[in-house]
Amino acid sequence: MNTNLERIKGIFVLFLYPASFVYIVGIAKLPFYYLPIAFVLLVALTLVLYRKKVIENRSNYYFTSGDLGKARKFAVQAIKNDTRNALIYLNYAVIILAEGNAKEALTLLEKACTLKRHILTDKNIRLTLASCHWVLGDIKKAIELLEDMRVQFEYVNAQVLTTLGYLYFLEGDTEKALELTHMSLKDSPEFASSWDNLGQINYKNGDLSKAKSDFNNAILYNPNLIESHYHLGLISIDENEIEIAIQHLETALKCPVSPLNTVTKEQVQEKYNEIKK
Repeated sequence: MNTNLERIKGIFVLFLYPASFVYIVGIAKLPFYYLPIAFVLLVALTLVLYRKKVIENRSNYYFTSGDLGKARKFAVQAIKNDTRNALIYLNYAVIILAEGNAKEALTLLEKACTLKRHILTDKNIRLTLASCHWVLGDIKKAIELLEDMRVQFEYVNAQVLTTLGYLYFLEGDTEKALELTHMSLKDSPEFASSWDNLGQINYKNGDLSKAKSDFNNAILYNPNLIESHYHLGLISIDENEIEIAIQHLETALKCPVSPLNTVTKEQVQEKYNEIKK
């Protein structure tokens, strides 16, 4: 609906500008021959500006719809046209970060930071910047960015808290990781990644019973979490439930992965091959 509204606005502007110019020419009592030349030039300029807006809208629409291929195509066009829409740079950065290109994503996000942007876009830019630094191995920088968010904004969502909690977990600060993970679950009790965080913390602490419950909650809310299925497979092996372990590992092999996942398909495949012998 928002995309259609933007199109209607664009069409309205397309006709409003030339009409306004005709009115101005009439008021100013300019010679008649000014009118057709200026009219054509103004229409051409309006069409160029309108086309840019359509390209931006289509990129954002396809990104929201999950068609990342088309979103990428129109984002590239918009960036070539020197778009001033920060959301275009953010969405394109998210796409290429998922492909493993964190350095280029970082450059796009730095450009987005120079543009006027909505507060929600700004928060997502900061979160994605932290994720880029995480992928590039600078966990301390990623933590610093997210902690700055908590200082600057009255509210940050469960995604930010969960990511920050996991970064502290990677740094070995289990107490801080638990605190932030519980905060994220208080904010969003059905957020699967928070349950996965909790499961990984309890698994590392050797509390397999709690970890199993946490991972089961995670896949209840998101059946496509490779980390949760992988760890449930490991726990099932410990419990000598080999058939259940195989099921979880087979499911894990079908889950989507990105550089932000903390378990790889290779790890899953290795464990699967080991127990299938």
